[in-house]
Amino acid sequence: MKKTLLTSAFVISVMFGYQAIHNHANSRSNGAPSGHASDPASGSSTCTSCHNENDGTLPAGQGGITLSLNGTPVTGYYPDSTYNVVANITASSASSMYGFETTPQNTSGTYLGTLTAGTGSKITGTKYLTHTTPKTGSSASWSFKWTAPSAGAGTVTFYTCFDAVSTKIYSVSNSFTELGNGGANGINELNSLKTFVYPNPILNDLNITTCTYDKCDVTIFSLNGSLVKQFVINNSTSSLNVSDLNSGVYMLHITSNGKSSSMKIVKQ
Repeated sequence: MKKTLLTSAFVISVMFGYQAIHNHANSRSNGAPSGHASDPASGSSTCTSCHNENDGTLPAGQGGITLSLNGTPVTGYYPDSTYNVVANITASSASSMYGFETTPQNTSGTYLGTLTAGTGSKITGTKYLTHTTPKTGSSASWSFKWTAPSAGAGTVTFYTCFDAVSTKIYSVSNSFTELGNGGANGINELNSLKTFVYPNPILNDLNITTCTYDKCDVTIFSLNGSLVKQFVINNSTSSLNVSDLNSGVYMLHITSNGKSSSMKIVKQ
C-alpha cells in the first residue's frame, strides 16, 4: 500500500511538473501578452511575471531597435513616413532561444505611430508587437514596419523587452527624434511656403521658388538626420550649387517667418 501511494505521488508530481513546463513553453511560443515591454504605459512591467528569469542589463550593441528608410539606417524620423524596423538580440549569455515585445511611446506612455507586423511577429493589445514563435540560435532578429506619427509628436522611444530564455529578461530603449515634416516617406506633407524645386533629381544646381520675398533658411539633411548643407536665400527664386553632395536621397527643409516646406530631393 505504501509503495502504491509513493508511486501515485511520483506520477502526479511528474504530471504537474510537465504541465508547468508545458505552460511555460506555451507562454513563449505564443508571444508575450500586451503590456510587458518595460514601457511607461504598462508601468515599466517586464516579462519576469511570465518567466522564471530575472531582469538583466544587455551590453551596448548586443540588442535593440533599428530604423531604416529606403535601405538607409536613420537616427531620427520624418512625420508620416514609413520605416523598416528590426528588433535584434545577441545575448552575452548561453541562451539559445529568444522572444521579444516592443512598443513606440513617449515618456508619458502615449502610443505613437502605427506598427505593422512582419513575418514571425504579431500585434497584441493594439499598442504592442511581439513574436509569434521564439527564435533559436546565437542571436535573433525580427523585421516589421512602423509608420511615424504626424508632425509635433516629438521624440519617440521604442521600449523593448527581450527574453533570453532560461537566462535573463533584457529591457532596452531606443529613441528617435522628430526631424521635420514630410508626407509618405517624407515627401511634400508640409508646404506652407508653396515651394517648388527643380530639377529633381539634381546634377549641380538646385533651383528653389517660394511664395515669399523674405529671407529663407534652407537646410539639407541626410536620411539619417545629419545636417549636410545650410543656406540663406533672400529672393523668391534662387539657385544653389550642390555639386559637392554625394549621390543619394536627402531631405530639403525651408523656413521663413514661421512657415515651412519640406520635401525629398535626389542628387545624381
